[in-house]
Amino acid sequence: MARYGTLLGLLLLVARPLPAQEAHFHMFTDVVGQTGRTGSPASFGLGQFDAFITANFPQKLSFLSETVIEGDSREFAVDIERLMVTYTHAPSLQISVGKLHTPIGRWSTSYHHGTVLQPTIDRPLLYRFEDDGGVLPIHTVGLAISGHEIGPLRLGYDLVIGNGIGSNHQADNNRSKSVTLAGYSQMTSSLRIGGSWYQDHLTAGTRRPTGDTLGIDLDLRLFGGYGHYSRGPVEVLVEYQRATSRELPDGPRHSSNLWTGYAGFTVGRWTPYLRLDGLELDRTERYFPNEKRRLDVVGARVDLTSSAVAKLEWQSERLGFGKRTSWLVGQIAIGF
Repeated sequence: MARYGTLLGLLLLVARPLPAQEAHFHMFTDVVGQTGRTGSPASFGLGQFDAFITANFPQKLSFLSETVIEGDSREFAVDIERLMVTYTHAPSLQISVGKLHTPIGRWSTSYHHGTVLQPTIDRPLLYRFEDDGGVLPIHTVGLAISGHEIGPLRLGYDLVIGNGIGSNHQADNNRSKSVTLAGYSQMTSSLRIGGSWYQDHLTAGTRRPTGDTLGIDLDLRLFGGYGHYSRGPVEVLVEYQRATSRELPDGPRHSSNLWTGYAGFTVGRWTPYLRLDGLELDRTERYFPNEKRRLDVVGARVDLTSSAVAKLEWQSERLGFGKRTSWLVGQIAIGF
């Protein structure tokens, strides 16, 4: 009996309450309605329901998670979109592990899953999420080293080593690791320029964006850059990515061009805007869909409150050299 009393005493001694943490919890969601496209009726739809949590701990540690509930035509599913533990030595050196948004381009690292925060209803074609028909690796599970506000040019960088395309949340699907290197300069308070480079080795059996599987091994590289200007009522963002794949062991190379451009002008609570997207994918490429796609968006956004916006867009899309299809889309997005 004395032995159990001693054990209980030890447990009470070490079972001290955890020190207080500074935690923040936010929610984002949206509702969309659109006129019918060719062969489909006008519809309403639920957007993502996004639970966003951050917490600061002692010893320069912090935590971030973003969990999304979204539905298809039959049921809802829960997906962890980001989950990161970060050690901050200084603004110029941060080390993170977990699932993050791959630092490719400006849009993908600035606007995440809370649609109330992004300028348009949808993400540009080249930065669509993988489960929304996207063609680029927007998420990576791995290790990230980053920094910002370095020197008079306010330089920033990201180095990410992680599981590659075709992997899951638990393990990679081959021995190679994806590598992403990005850098930027906040040259002035209104102008930022940057670029990124991504490399991965894809093995046969990797799932393609089209839903089928890759029949060969290949190396994939992405190289691109952006310019972002925002001053007063004017905002302009131009982005470009060039995707190059090489069939292994000694196959041909294929190159594809992906780009987007956004311009908005704010007058009071209103912001009319224009966004142009293009996917010029090599028709002989083995990983990407063999298509040419163009999407033009003309819209307006109005701030209803500090945490709610309404957007209305006319969208016009052309696949290949076919006819254009156009429709109207409206969205109410909130965050709290």
